[in-house]
Amino acid sequence: MKKLIYTVLLLTVLLICTAFDNKEVTTDKGNRQFNNIDILEHTLDNYDMSLDNSQGTIYIGDSRFVGMDTVCNISSTDNNWMIAKVGKGYDFLIGEALPKVNDIIENNNNIKSWNIIICLGVNDLHNVDKYVDVYNNMKDKMHISLVSVNPIEYHDLISNSDIEEFNKKLYNIEGIDYIDTYTTLLTDGFTTTDGLHYTNKTYEDIFSLISNY
Repeated sequence: MKKLIYTVLLLTVLLICTAFDNKEVTTDKGNRQFNNIDILEHTLDNYDMSLDNSQGTIYIGDSRFVGMDTVCNISSTDNNWMIAKVGKGYDFLIGEALPKVNDIIENNNNIKSWNIIICLGVNDLHNVDKYVDVYNNMKDKMHISLVSVNPIEYHDLISNSDIEEFNKKLYNIEGIDYIDTYTTLLTDGFTTTDGLHYTNKTYEDIFSLISNY
């Protein structure tokens, strides 16, 4: 039995070692967003899809995803990662989150398929066209799911009408899964702690909607 286990492990190591070729991938800071996406494509193209049947999920978001992770312990479960920071938006997606996605995929090549779940925009609704451009560039290279920007209860600088305009543009992107948690929260009700961030119950509801999509 020990010899069998050793043989399986050895074969797995050999598969992992040959999963990536020697192609060099470089980045050009002047065109950063598309080069970071190209790195992800390189990683996924060179991955041996036969290693096992598991799936990995990477969440990208702002303070609302930080709160959801705190309540639902997403990043502490197997094959789930959370890349989220308070007050972040488009620049965070391009400059920090996508490179981290690449690192996670490269360091977990036992995982067969990946789903990238993104919920960004409440902090920079004006960047909607930039988000759309990036998502259109990503969609043919990886499986991504976009979560609607969710409603506010009250806020001095953000309105639900502006959020709805943002969400319409996300919804109209072809070839991408769009998870409309916004409408469900408005219909079923939600509660916040400060008008923008949610109570534990609402975070649980949002995570349930995402997980059951």
